[in-house]
Amino acid sequence: MGKLRVEYNLAAFTEIFDFAKEIIKPPHRFASDISEVGRPISIGGSREFIDSGYHREAVYWIVVTYSRCRDFALRRVPR
Repeated sequence: MGKLRVEYNLAAFTEIFDFAKEIIKPPHRFASDISEVGRPISIGGSREFIDSGYHREAVYWIVVTYSRCRDFALRRVPR
């Protein structure tokens, strides 16, 4: 996966992260990761990987945290 594609995925991940952090409440097991405090690690860390030329390594963290956010959002938002 190329750097541009990873940057695109980070942008999509950032949107769902920001949505999920507003609705997630403890005692959810990932509440501390998906929070304003966790944002610099999740979003900033992925951005740092990409900017340092390690965009492939960023994919793992983007996918893992995106999946957590998506799973939580799908369980909490009425359909």
